[in-house]
Formats: sequence, C-alpha cells, structure tokens
Amino acid sequence: HIRQPLSAAQAMPEDIAWPEPLTDEVVEAAIDRLLRRESWETITIKIVLRMLEAELLPAGSDAPLKPFKKYIGTAVDEAMARITEERKAAVSFALGQVVWAKMSGYPYWPGRVVKPRQGSALERQVRKERDAGGEAWLVKFFFSDDLLVCPAAALESWEVGCGKGWREAPSQSTGSKLREGYLSAVGRAEAALREPAQEEE
Repeated sequence: HIRQPLSAAQAMPEDIAWPEPLTDEVVEAAIDRLLRRESWETITIKIVLRMLEAELLPAGSDAPLKPFKKYIGTAVDEAMARITEERKAAVSFALGQVVWAKMSGYPYWPGRVVKPRQGSALERQVRKERDAGGEAWLVKFFFSDDLLVCPAAALESWEVGCGKGWREAPSQSTGSKLREGYLSAVGRAEAALREPAQEEE
C-alpha cells in the first residue's frame, strides 16, 4: 500500500480548538494570501507560523499557533499545490521570450521561445500537443542551438525559474565542458534579455 498524505482536516489536533476568533476557513484563507505575496524560495513553516500569529491573533495574545503546526504545514502544502496548478493553467509564453527549459538528463537550461518553420515536423509536434489539450512551445537552447518542443510543465519564465536554474547548475564535478556551456548559455540569455524580443524562426 502507498500511504496517502494527510489532508489538513486529518492533521488537525483532536484535543484543542483554535483560539478565538480563528476557524479552519480563516486560517486557510490567510495561508493562501501569504503564499501569493511571499517568495516560496525562503518560506518555512516557522516563518508561516510567525506571520499567521502576527496577522490573525490580537497583539499580546498568549495563544500561539505552534500546537497547530502539523495542520498548518499540511494546509500550506495543499495551498502550494493549488496555486501551482492555477499558475500553470494561466501560463503563456510569447515568441522571443527568454525562458528556462527542462530537458531530460540536463538541468534547467536557458532558451528562447521560437516559431517552428511552417510544415515542419516540429510544427506538427507542437500542434499535436495543443490538439490533445495541452500547451507546448518550441524552445531553442542557448549555446547548443538545439530545438525542443516543451510542455508548460517543463518551462519557467526567466524571473521565476532563476532559482531552479542556479540550484541545478552543473558543478565542476559534472565536467568542465557542461559547466562552461551552461555558463555561456546563461550569459547569452542575459544579453538577450537586454535586447528587444525577436520572433526567431
């Protein structure tokens, strides 16, 4: 059996109640607001607890939210999953846009959204993905100039994806050629960002 993760409701302590005037709905709405305005790169459950206490509890309250840590952690996970799906559904990339793209076996790599040549196999592949109800774009990778049809799940805007890109950057131990290529690709992407967007063929 694969154990299913607890829902927020299942993670709620049975022997204590929220301090007045809090309810499940009030706390979950506050978590949603918090996650939409804060960077997920630096958020921790400790920070979430502190922010919720400052926002929801009266000044000088002696009823901290620490006993509800498990519930709040689970509610944060659920909210992150929901917000991520919303953002993926709303995502759209423009021709010429500089992005981070994920190709199997490689780290997130800088690339640019380009237009497939009319009648090409790549154009048919993009159309096939979209006809199946998904979103897909053709990306030309910096440095290698390789082309890849990427679904929305494999793409990040430059601003959003910078954290992932640098976390997955090739280290010296992975080979100097790969690292040199990666650093060159990042440099070319940063140069492209300073130029007007182009609809490359």
